[in-house]
Parts: sequence; C-alpha cells; structure tokens
Amino acid sequence: MNALILAAGRGTRLYPLTLRRPKALIEVGGISLLERAILKLSNEGFQRIIINVHHFGDQIIAYLQAHAWPNVEIIISDEREELLDTGGAIKHAGKFLEGAPFLVYNVDVVTDLKLMDLCRFHNNNNPLATLAISQRPTARQLYFDERMLLKGRAIMKPADEALTHAVDVFRTFAFSGIHVVSEKIFDLMPSQDVFSIMDFYLELCKSYPIMGYDHTGIFWMDLGTIENLQLFENLSA
Repeated sequence: MNALILAAGRGTRLYPLTLRRPKALIEVGGISLLERAILKLSNEGFQRIIINVHHFGDQIIAYLQAHAWPNVEIIISDEREELLDTGGAIKHAGKFLEGAPFLVYNVDVVTDLKLMDLCRFHNNNNPLATLAISQRPTARQLYFDERMLLKGRAIMKPADEALTHAVDVFRTFAFSGIHVVSEKIFDLMPSQDVFSIMDFYLELCKSYPIMGYDHTGIFWMDLGTIENLQLFENLSA
C-alpha cells in the first residue's frame, strides 16, 4: 500500500519555530517530524511514500535528497505554487495513488497505532475511507453511529448543519490525522483544487460509507504545538 505524508502546512501553531523552516523539519529529540513519520511508515511495511510540500518546500526537498531512505521510494507532490489544503493535496497526488487504497498520515502525528491493523480493517469493511479516531478532548468532535459510520461533527462551520444525517444513537470521537482511503474517491473529487478533506468526508458520508477505527487507549499525540513538542520531549527523555 502507498502512503501520503501531509507535510505542506505552514505550521502556524508552531510559530515562531516555523518562521524560517517548515513544520516537517522541526526536531524533537533530535529527530525531525518528517523523519519520524517516514520511519513509522517504513517500519510498518510501506515502501512507497509520497510527501506533499509547500511552505519552505525547497528545504524539505533538499532534506530528503540529503538523506538515505533504505527500502523506501520517496516521491514529492509539489504544491509550492499553491497550498491546496488536505483534500486538494490528496487530489493533486492522485497520479501517484490511483489503483489501490492508500494511507494518509499527518506529519505532526506520533502514535503507537499499528497502521497495518488500520489497513486490514479498511480492506475487510471496504468503505470509501476509514478514519483513525479516539475518544479524547477536542473542539472538533465527529459523530459516529453504532456501526462506526461517520454521521457529522459536533461543531460545524457557519451555515452547516449540526448533523449530516438524523441519528438517534451516536458517539463522539476525535480524528487522529491518519486515514485509509479507497482509490474510488478520485472519481468523486470536486472540481475545485483547494478544499478540506474533512469537509469533503462530511459531504460524502451522506451517500457513501466513511468508517471510524477506534484506537482509544493506544498512544497518540499531535506535535503541531510548541506545548506538545515540549511535552513529548519530556516523555521521551
């Protein structure tokens, strides 16, 4: 299975660390976020990894070229001209991902979740996408029904409905920035080039199965803030 690392973001939550370098190259414990993500994927058997770049994209490309990545083919999905958001990033990288399901992994995530377990769950259930989720505090809770099908989100953008479906029973989870996506999604992509994948999922789930994979209790952390970088540094010491 191919994997796409989303590494193009501006890293605004990490200012001022990202004023002169990309979020992906911020180091914690002497290892960059990007290297941690690549090693995580490589160690779990992913041999072809696509990485999108935008903010200080030249630095990321130079970094990748300067390092050896044994047993891994690295491909750049170039967004240096325009940041395409998460959905647009997947659409833009489609030429590298078509033909089979693929995994999407946020560069600022660290976790003990076994990615192949997530992939097997996706393959066994065959939804349009499977989102890694857990029960933890967040301002962006997602609603899932008793079959773990995505139904909406708790806090919507203005003019959005609170639920995409009327449901009597639902549970709330937080998205973990890791998802397995069917190649069929490229046939459903919108015409615009810049869009959020979560907004797209919330629209798609009205007609297509978008499932959740609950990994509550398995270590997961978002290193996209200075506070969490420091916390992880302390935990790893």
